[in-house]
Amino acid sequence: MKKIISLLLSFGVFVSINSCKKLNDAPTPVDEMVLLMKNWVMTAGKVDPPVLGMTDFFANWGACERDDIYKFSSNNVFIRDEGPSKCNSSNPQTKTGTWTYNTATKKLWFKAVDAYNMTVIELNETTLKATTKDTISGIIYTGTFTFKAQ
Repeated sequence: MKKIISLLLSFGVFVSINSCKKLNDAPTPVDEMVLLMKNWVMTAGKVDPPVLGMTDFFANWGACERDDIYKFSSNNVFIRDEGPSKCNSSNPQTKTGTWTYNTATKKLWFKAVDAYNMTVIELNETTLKATTKDTISGIIYTGTFTFKAQ
């Protein structure tokens, strides 16, 4: 019985201490924490229906594009790093932009040079998978991007 009372008292102290936090000190949602904790490298990119007979656009990218690093930092700062190999030696190593993530709708938007507006379909400590839809000449194309954590 004493253990139960001690446990309840400990819980009460924990709750009362944590309830003193400011309202604007809301914790970062779990999905955002996963994004922030890792550097991400794209490992796959597919489109459906095919464009010019091609569904796997990632396979046609050069090594200098496939090794790019995507970093979602605090304060909504997005960094795209050229990785170990650069496509053009005169390009800067990193490009900085912004990002947002809506945990309710799973919408991820980021931009350093090009803007991406995606719907996250899988996010965990090792994988980020998202889709995007574009309409071209009345045809809806769905792109699926897979990133692995580094």
